[in-house]
Amino acid sequence: MFARFGREHWESPHLGKGGWGINFRVDDSDVMVADLRAAGIDVEVDPEVYPNGRFAQCVDPEGNPVQLWQEAAD
Repeated sequence: MFARFGREHWESPHLGKGGWGINFRVDDSDVMVADLRAAGIDVEVDPEVYPNGRFAQCVDPEGNPVQLWQEAAD
């Protein structure tokens, strides 16, 4: 799914210099983070669990921000 970030998010540190960001929904953020770290990718895990789920951040090889989102369980 592609969707615009609303105006209220324009100052987010998770958006790139051009004002965009990409967010991937993952089934299990712990497994995804472990896989990325095993591949040598630095991943920052947000310690807070939000009502809509858990988040982690990394950057692609060009320095663009990438956010991982594990949706909260029903």
